[in-house]
Amino acid sequence: MAQPPLCRLRAIPRAAFLFHLGSVAVVAQSPPEPSPQDRPKATTQQPDERIVVTANRGGLAAFDAAVSIETLFQADLQRRAPRTLPQALRDTPGVLVQETGPGQGSPHIRGWTGYHTLLLIDGIRLNNSTFRSGPNQYWGTVDPLLVDHIEVVKGASSVLYGSDAVGGTVQVFTKDPRTDGPGFESGLSTFMRYASADRSLVGRGELSLGQAHDDGSHTSLLIGGDRKFFDDVEAGGGSGRLPNTGYEEWAFDAKLIHRFDEHARLVFAHQSFRQIDAPRTHRTAFGKSWRGTTVGTDQTHDFDQDRDLSYVQYHAEDLGGAIDEVHASFSVHSQ
Repeated sequence: MAQPPLCRLRAIPRAAFLFHLGSVAVVAQSPPEPSPQDRPKATTQQPDERIVVTANRGGLAAFDAAVSIETLFQADLQRRAPRTLPQALRDTPGVLVQETGPGQGSPHIRGWTGYHTLLLIDGIRLNNSTFRSGPNQYWGTVDPLLVDHIEVVKGASSVLYGSDAVGGTVQVFTKDPRTDGPGFESGLSTFMRYASADRSLVGRGELSLGQAHDDGSHTSLLIGGDRKFFDDVEAGGGSGRLPNTGYEEWAFDAKLIHRFDEHARLVFAHQSFRQIDAPRTHRTAFGKSWRGTTVGTDQTHDFDQDRDLSYVQYHAEDLGGAIDEVHASFSVHSQ
């Protein structure tokens, strides 16, 4: 008897390289982008006090924004413990998350998904012209354990960000070093989580270093990495264990920030993410029929996903004169 086909896929496109060169912004009398110390870090802020950046590319109180915007903080993500970035958004009003597989997902914001919803990482877009209009798996390559906070703008943002922001814009702000005091500082933090439903083990470690200089400048460094193991899911409703739903991930990141003074800073950062054998179980013989859905015939239908982002950015605010702000960015993004 013929054996069911074996299907092992690499995420398509295998390599899409994006180069982005920022420009000097000449701004008169506009609110500056808040520095990382001023960004919201806790859920205790009142809605009219919370400063958001994505709504106008500057910085204004959320209450004054002309669009509907939600902010997810690091404490929210630790409590929800999402596997992926799309999972972190699924409790957000106005956002529906479609998940083809346990390690993949695509948010629908105001009914739009694919290249009609924009994802920014520290101001650098993940979306590109190779994305398809329907749900895709690429948002799953952003590590939730790297996130400081997330801003979700619901509704069209095309004037600010282009035609791929029809449904909305999500901006991920990654963690900064926590060492910004006088002299030399160092800090180490670890995070570990075990879940019995899928016998998963997730761990992350972070090292922060900081040095204040005699001229008033300050240099700080954050180095982080994590490893994740997910076993087969134990489903509810009498479904039992779902075979071929486990996979692995690892991630590494580093961010170096040099602050010349309270108005200007230079940022170097790198992020690497690897997802190994993330399955689309519904296409295999191990799938479970749900309300009459058809089970596949493939023995294996797994995806590997890789993403690497390196960037350098220069930010200066409250300069006075003809030029009030300067924001310049150069990045290399491969996927």
